[in-house]
Amino acid sequence: MTREIKYKNITWLKNNSAIGGALAECINNKKNIDICLMIHSAKLGRLWTTTSTDQILKLTKKNIGLYEVISNYPYKVYFDIDGDNECSLTNIKSLIFKYFNHAEMSISGYISNDKTSYHIILNNYLIHNDDERDKLKLIVKYLHKYNCSFDSKVYTKNRMMKCVN
Repeated sequence: MTREIKYKNITWLKNNSAIGGALAECINNKKNIDICLMIHSAKLGRLWTTTSTDQILKLTKKNIGLYEVISNYPYKVYFDIDGDNECSLTNIKSLIFKYFNHAEMSISGYISNDKTSYHIILNNYLIHNDDERDKLKLIVKYLHKYNCSFDSKVYTKNRMMKCVN
């Protein structure tokens, strides 16, 4: 169902058919300290691997379409923000601080003529299980009422989050 491909000095798995299996194989075979990644190459399509944090730091030095697969607990609380140009980062941060006191945020994203997009990670808040993830989703749905930029659909199993850069 999968085949190995050497890319960026790493061995990646590629699906051989529409049935897939590369992601599941990576998750099932990864070590506890490793992280599952997906990269989208224009030439090769989607590729999957597991690797160390050190290797990820090397890979993220360039914008190469790299995504972390959030597949294991615990993981950091995160928010996906997609809005128009009226989407104020100051307002978004204020809303987050109402529910996450003393949050230490890492923020990546962009602002274009049509859209504002941010990924916000709270470095000092963790999700430990499905129940906590579901509670976070409810908080985000509530925040969405006050700022429609908050996306509550990103709290699923094996969620991909674009790596910084």
